[in-house]
Amino acid sequence: MDRESNAQAVAEKIRDLMRYGVTQRDVEVIGAMFGVALQTLFPPNVGAMRGASARLLGGLASDGPVLIAIDDTQHIGTLEREIIGVAIEATSALPLLFVFAGRGALPSEFRPSHTQVELSPLGVGATVEVVAELLGVREVGPDLVHLVEKTGEGNPLYLDEIIRSLRKDGRIIIKDRRAELSTPLDGLELPHSIEALIAARVDALGPAGKGVLQVGAAIGMSFSPALVQEACGLEAFKELLEDLVERGILLWDSANEYNRCTFSSVLVWEVVHRSIIGVRLTEYHRMVAEAMERIHGAELDGHRMQMAGHCAGGGRLMDAANLTLDAGDRLRDRQLLAPALQCWEQGVGWIDRLRAQSHASRTCETRLRLRTGRGWRLLGEFQKAEINLQVAQDLAVDCSNLELEARATLMLGRLYRAMGRPVLAQASLESARSSAMDGVSSPSVEALALWRREVGVDALADLGTMALDAGSSERAREMLEAARVLAGDEDKLAAKALIALASCHIRAEEYQAGIALLVRARERTEEIGDRIVLGSIENNIGIAHHSAGRYQAALKHFRAALAIRQGIGYRMGAVINLHNIGDAHFRLNDPSRAWAAFRQSRDLAKGIDWGPGELMNEPFLAYLESTDDLKQACERLDRVAQQADAQGEHETRGAARWLLGRLRWDRGDVDGAEAVWAEGLKLAETLDSPQLARDIRASMAAAQEE
Repeated sequence: MDRESNAQAVAEKIRDLMRYGVTQRDVEVIGAMFGVALQTLFPPNVGAMRGASARLLGGLASDGPVLIAIDDTQHIGTLEREIIGVAIEATSALPLLFVFAGRGALPSEFRPSHTQVELSPLGVGATVEVVAELLGVREVGPDLVHLVEKTGEGNPLYLDEIIRSLRKDGRIIIKDRRAELSTPLDGLELPHSIEALIAARVDALGPAGKGVLQVGAAIGMSFSPALVQEACGLEAFKELLEDLVERGILLWDSANEYNRCTFSSVLVWEVVHRSIIGVRLTEYHRMVAEAMERIHGAELDGHRMQMAGHCAGGGRLMDAANLTLDAGDRLRDRQLLAPALQCWEQGVGWIDRLRAQSHASRTCETRLRLRTGRGWRLLGEFQKAEINLQVAQDLAVDCSNLELEARATLMLGRLYRAMGRPVLAQASLESARSSAMDGVSSPSVEALALWRREVGVDALADLGTMALDAGSSERAREMLEAARVLAGDEDKLAAKALIALASCHIRAEEYQAGIALLVRARERTEEIGDRIVLGSIENNIGIAHHSAGRYQAALKHFRAALAIRQGIGYRMGAVINLHNIGDAHFRLNDPSRAWAAFRQSRDLAKGIDWGPGELMNEPFLAYLESTDDLKQACERLDRVAQQADAQGEHETRGAARWLLGRLRWDRGDVDGAEAVWAEGLKLAETLDSPQLARDIRASMAAAQEE
């Protein structure tokens, strides 16, 4: 299938992909990625695109090794990088080799494990082959070879540009499939470098043509003709473009007015862009930004970051920062966390360049820092998250903005909880809840500002879950029921409250009641399409089945949650789901799969520097990796238990005691096993952890039967 294929041919090829094991839904999603509608009833989101791509590659590799080559990586857009990056990560265990070619550094999304090869300049023989291919000949005359070898520096891009220029000027003669210079080499006057050669062609243009090129270059390698025309205010614009195409400087199909113009090569674009004097470049960016405002108005759709860049280039830094807020929010709503973070961090950078700070700029930075901090937390970059959230909190206080201060304090509390710092987490969450209710005396839910309800529900849900983890089930129910009431009929808030309340029922062994609440939460969440919350719901349904001993059902939901979380780049959630998958396999007496999942979970947690996530896998890995040396294995589990106790990770401490007892029993140390299990049962009672108690009693019963 080539780029000239019509939509019908593309559709037929895409439908044929089902033979590789992808679903009908995957085929529809892949069709949408190629701009072909295949009667899908549901618009594909980015998570679906990532999942479909990964499953397609898995199907391709099922029959044997596959080589995938991608060129010009420097021009691959953010969305495409995300999709390719997730596909690489999801298929790391398959016989797939990705080969990327491009200029500059390889995009970070493509570098989980890679070998970089830097190509040296072409030799004389290869240079002749390239020139012959470009000219469609069998032989190349010695003078022409000498010229391109000297000027092209062994760079294929340079060779292409030199041949294009020489042919345009009629300086190459082709006869009997042999290419020669039209004049002797001694009499041929060429600029001393490839850049000078291109610059000479650009300088030969009139003011209007050169201006169009420079405005286009300010936009990028390619540009919309309508946008450049609006920015330049020219009438006879089509004729100008056609002349530039005729001169080989631009590529453009004038048959369709919506086609973009593209510079004929990266080298041409670089030369034109460098020719713009600094002050004039600022003016060009301002002209383009104003043209975008006139063309799009408030309906910018996917052009926000492009316009933000032109606003910043034109000196409108505050406008640029505000645009990044909106652009990042829209990407976040599509579950594109990493690209959203890039937008917000760019906005922070532009705010920092403002010479004079104002209340408006500080408020804008607070919002940007809040979003950035939350994004880094979800991606597991806790240090970056903490720095941004602390700055946001300080700025909010400086601006006397109670809402932003409460949100920053809430986010810090959730971050500290994830980092295993319960004291700071408790203090921050309590402070956030207090701020949300500040000055409010028994109001109706409808009378409260939405932000107060949002902060209040999140703080209560986290505080209730912490109380549950600490064994205070009554206190937990009280807080979680208060969160449910405060959420009212707001779908997202109600879903969060129902998820937290369901955990109480699951802990009390009321599994069906817990699942019923989670199903209600899922119905509400599906209406708003929040995949972060959907991942949490699937994981919690899995926990309910797991706690009830239905491990196969649990695996189904854990895997569904993992697919969602990997699809949106929520790495901390992926750590949890991989651990849960390992736990289910462990109880199904499938040690090899259990070990693989625990190892993957631990390594991912280590990669994002999440200590609690790394630690929760250690008891299981210590047990599964134990050797005949009982003392050494027991010492390892004891160390894990001590670490968990020191960090307040009581569930991990309990798992370590349970497995230590199993290990001692397996090796014939009956008294030692019973002593450890007795200690574990006391811990389970203290923590109000039925799961830990069930695990220990089941192991004791199995031991007695033996």
